[in-house]
Amino acid sequence: MAALRNAIMLLSYRPKLAVTRRATLHAADGEEYDGEDRISALSDDLLDLVVSRLPIDDAVRTTALSTRWRRIWHGAPLVLCDERIPGSTEDERIATIDHILAAHTGPFQSVDITCCFKKKERELAQWQRLLAARGVQDLAFVSLSGELGLRLAPDILRCAKLRHRCLGFWTFPDTANRPDGVGVFPHLEELDILCTKMEDRDIDHMLASSPVLKTLTFVWSGPQLNHISLLSPSLQ
Repeated sequence: MAALRNAIMLLSYRPKLAVTRRATLHAADGEEYDGEDRISALSDDLLDLVVSRLPIDDAVRTTALSTRWRRIWHGAPLVLCDERIPGSTEDERIATIDHILAAHTGPFQSVDITCCFKKKERELAQWQRLLAARGVQDLAFVSLSGELGLRLAPDILRCAKLRHRCLGFWTFPDTANRPDGVGVFPHLEELDILCTKMEDRDIDHMLASSPVLKTLTFVWSGPQLNHISLLSPSLQ
């Protein structure tokens, strides 16, 4: 139970997303709206930035404005926090996340997902492939399946653009035959592992593959860990 409490506490320190989860959009106080659409006059590059900083539910709503806005959302950097995903049941919420990840063709900037993946093997496999293919930079990926042991696929180790990674309540992918080297995770600065089954060689692989890693956090990573050798000149 102590390990579980520590893990829950660690969840509050996951990588912060590039959006506020509570802000609302409104006109400046005291100014009358003249009906002119000035936002749509902005360049596509600026609109990409606007959409990528909206909470995911608001960002998706922009697709109803016009064909141009729909194209903007599909190509803008995706910032997804599943706290903002509507759905009265877990199945509905997972279906919505599945649709968003599959429909978004642009890069994944920041993805924060905490779900129960029991009996959701297809979605779990698909999401990991998409996270790697879209070059996710900040990732918090936590399983609430009620048990430890769901194994992550090797695709989760192909996210070469990662800067921050938090994994919780998984079995780590087998790294026995995976190549090490500074080109595997050249940008990874922070790695948080909580309640995830790992072996010594998995830690060795991550350290050998992350030349700029500054922060490494463990909260109970299973009995398989016998000896951890923290040989990394970049760790702080």
